[in-house]
Amino acid sequence: MNAALLALVLAATPPRYGGGLKVLAPASAIDADRLDPADARSPIELALTRVLCEPLFRLGSDGTLQPGLAQLPGDTHTRLLSLKLRAGLQSSGATPLRAKDVAAALDRLASPGNPYRALMLPLSGTVSARSDVELAASFGFAYPDWPLALAHVGACPLPPGKRAPSMGAQTGPFALEGKLAAAGTRLDANVDCPAGRPYADKLNLRSGSAKTAARALASGDADLALLPVPDTAHVVEGPLAVATYFATNPAKPQLAKLASLVASGVDRAELVRIFVRGPAQPLYGLLAPSVEPHPVAATPVNAMPPLAQHLSGTLLVDAGDESRAVAERLQVKLHDLGADLKVVPVARAEYVRRLGVGDYDAALVTLPALPEAGLNLAQVLLLAEPPAQVQQELAVLGALPEAAARREKASARARELAGTISVTPLYAQGLAAAGRPHVRGLAFDAAGVPDLGALWLDDLDAPRATAQKDR
Repeated sequence: MNAALLALVLAATPPRYGGGLKVLAPASAIDADRLDPADARSPIELALTRVLCEPLFRLGSDGTLQPGLAQLPGDTHTRLLSLKLRAGLQSSGATPLRAKDVAAALDRLASPGNPYRALMLPLSGTVSARSDVELAASFGFAYPDWPLALAHVGACPLPPGKRAPSMGAQTGPFALEGKLAAAGTRLDANVDCPAGRPYADKLNLRSGSAKTAARALASGDADLALLPVPDTAHVVEGPLAVATYFATNPAKPQLAKLASLVASGVDRAELVRIFVRGPAQPLYGLLAPSVEPHPVAATPVNAMPPLAQHLSGTLLVDAGDESRAVAERLQVKLHDLGADLKVVPVARAEYVRRLGVGDYDAALVTLPALPEAGLNLAQVLLLAEPPAQVQQELAVLGALPEAAARREKASARARELAGTISVTPLYAQGLAAAGRPHVRGLAFDAAGVPDLGALWLDDLDAPRATAQKDR
């Protein structure tokens, strides 16, 4: 059968249930402590967390809001928003999911150091449960685009009394029993998933690398690799919806010069090409590419003279991701410009704590972009400005009547503030997934996150056990 005819056959083939999905991911991401939705930061962490969690809303590939655990809200140009959960929601093990659980999960995002803290800034207080199925959010000012942020993995609700979904019942397409293990972990189809049972019966997750993934895909030892795999035809890349910034502590103005040194003296294109896992690109504007309507052009790298006054301090990094190599490269570049920064890698929990209390000189901070330009800008501004000042920025945006006008204003404001705050954008990242030809249904939402529960395995030689599915 020629390739064109095969493509037509596959396009017309309905999805089928059954089979096991063998997935490779970087070993560093297969960690229960990193699959807490309120702290998932990297593209791969977001993807694996989404396996276990269902969001309140869903985002279409075009950014439109769709129902998830919650029904679509009515008028959002209001300071009191009611959200209604679908009736009868339950997580794996038939554990009921109630409005109070969703409220508690959202309230966690307000803690200092949380990457999704900006989502809670428009609120005048906490989110409260009116009943088992209804939530009330009271706003200090109207912010009509707030529900868009609830479609992000970071806002996924947790099961009752649990800190991370991998430690108890889950609402996502697959359920984990026991502990995650990089050597191999089996997740079974979550028959209680509110979005409907996934197509695959099980998901076998194990660690791999870009080097081993190509061989595993070719031999059939893996169906899907959540890794960049060179020379593989069946690769899908998601939006660049995660951005990394160099930030200096706003309480230490004597170090503010460091941000401008990085902006003008570091070749961001070279940094990405050598030290950052793709898909990625250098970032020159404050907004992530997934929400920026007008990409910011590259700035030239200047041959700067060393600082007249020597600067020294520490550069805080998350020890569990790839930012350490980036930090060490920045350390070398800044040393040449007269600034000595000691790279300090710490475990994720300690990293979050130190960011929250301001216990750092400079830090590399990775932010998954909330899928709305104003809140994405607020995420970045919180690294340099007090929350009250950032709230004022959001209030101005929220007062505009049209979504397009709010997006344009956020973009314009990001340009005005670039270079005036102690934060320098470095690069944006997405997730690349390489699959074998029989893996069907792979797609990303506007936040760059795939739903692995929507994947199904096509085998032209096997009988087709098809069924209708509401996903």
